[in-house]
Amino acid sequence: MLTDVMAIAVCAVLCGADGPKAIHRWAVSRFDWLKQFLSLPNGTPSRDCLRRVLMALNPGDFQRCFEAWIRSTVIAPLDQDLEELQYSTHYIVDCARGRVDERSYFVTKVSPTFALRKEWPSIRAVGYAVRYTTHADGTQTEQVRYCILSDEMSASRFAETVRGHWQIEAMHWVLDVTFREDQTRSADRSLASNLSWLRRFALTMLRCHPLKGSLRGKMQYCMYNTSFLSEVLTHQ
Repeated sequence: MLTDVMAIAVCAVLCGADGPKAIHRWAVSRFDWLKQFLSLPNGTPSRDCLRRVLMALNPGDFQRCFEAWIRSTVIAPLDQDLEELQYSTHYIVDCARGRVDERSYFVTKVSPTFALRKEWPSIRAVGYAVRYTTHADGTQTEQVRYCILSDEMSASRFAETVRGHWQIEAMHWVLDVTFREDQTRSADRSLASNLSWLRRFALTMLRCHPLKGSLRGKMQYCMYNTSFLSEVLTHQ
């Protein structure tokens, strides 16, 4: 079943698995634990089965599922707390090649009772960026980014940060240190893209766990202790 394969993949990546072979090995070693909540009618999925499923998934659809999960589990708790906060704002309009980009940036300080204070003790502010794009053919698209900030900053500075190249490099550095992504190789683009999104998914879940320490350390706890893995999976 697809749900079994994806559940196994998420759990295995949380424990440091970096590809179908490693995911399969982890599933074999944790088969008794997996049987508690997965049907697994044919036993542990083979390495080839895992690889085929991860290759067959449309990366765009997989990304949208990930973003929907982020919105429901991370962004939704923010909405109620953000309604009454005061914002610093910054607005930019860019025109190029027949396209008009309207970008709005909002930053607000958070109180000691903020919803995510427990999960992110270092949080000092929350920012979000809204981008409305009018394309040359008249169609419009919208993109919203939410950011948890460890430093207070103005909306203009937040705009520079969001648009700056260093943010991409910072995310890549975290993925590389935690998952050694630079050492991961995959010949199939869909497989590589879906594995990368699985790592981002796992990274977000590890960050949500309140245990102090490095993400790599939390991953090792997941690998050694299924009780801790269950806490990460259920946001406890």
